[in-house]
Amino acid sequence: MRQGVTRHLKTRRRGLTLLELILALALTTLVFVAIGMALHLNLTAFGKRTAEIEQAQLARAILRLIADDLRGAIEESAADFSEVDASAMPGDLGDMVGDELGIADALFAEDETAADATTKDLESLALLPAKLGLYGSQFQLQVDVSRLPRPDQYFSSLSVQDESGFVEIPSDIKSVAYYVQTGDDQALPAAGLYGPSATASGMVESGLVRRALDRSVTQYATEMGGGDMLLTAGDVVAPEVVSIEFMYFDGLEWLTEWDSEQMKALPMAVKVMIVMRNSQAKPATTSLLGSLTGPEADLENNMVFEQVVALPMAKPAPVESSEFSELGL
Repeated sequence: MRQGVTRHLKTRRRGLTLLELILALALTTLVFVAIGMALHLNLTAFGKRTAEIEQAQLARAILRLIADDLRGAIEESAADFSEVDASAMPGDLGDMVGDELGIADALFAEDETAADATTKDLESLALLPAKLGLYGSQFQLQVDVSRLPRPDQYFSSLSVQDESGFVEIPSDIKSVAYYVQTGDDQALPAAGLYGPSATASGMVESGLVRRALDRSVTQYATEMGGGDMLLTAGDVVAPEVVSIEFMYFDGLEWLTEWDSEQMKALPMAVKVMIVMRNSQAKPATTSLLGSLTGPEADLENNMVFEQVVALPMAKPAPVESSEFSELGL
């Protein structure tokens, strides 16, 4: 009996020691940590990819908005009075006959003094408006857009003013401007076309600004000394944009500036490049001219998107013969 019990105790399985238990727990912990790190890396990569896709979609929407405005650009064309001059020849013959008969002296002698006075008044009051077209630098752009208003815009109350004090008037010609401002811009840029767009609290919101106003309202504000009000009329459409650049193609080369009044035409195409801040990076700052500054000036923390927009109403700019001779043509 005793021999059987002793043999049974000897064959019973021995338990784990403290060292074996610690090693088992350590290995289990390492396995769970590895699984957690794999899940974390997967979720991080998924979130980063999702943010990049959302940022790309936002960039496409911004570029589409700018492209739609550029495609609606119009320019001021000179009126052709050749047909009018040709049709006025019989009238000139009638004037000659009337002069011989003395009819003109009898009819217009009394109105000559009043007509001269009216002409002088019109000459003193007439202000030639800026020509329609596209005006911009490398970092700012203004374009006159022809687009019919939506039906709902006609039913909006004309007595309602925005924060800048301008009344939104339905119009088929609007002056649209694009530029980038930062929260540090408290003073007006001396060399820029536009300045910061302040909010109701007085703080300047950074990002891409789009200003769309009726051309007559803009012209009236400029002539009446209300240019400062134009600075607060823009809307920040994309706070993620830290820089924007434009290039203008005249048919031969790319230019950094364009003036439709001097070039006498619209550019054949406009290249738009926007730099968007990474959603996970710290906000970058831009100078008044739009160049990136600061530790995040490198493009590693930002994403660059560009698009070339062809203008349907554009015509080749007139080139003098001397320029062709210099090119050997």
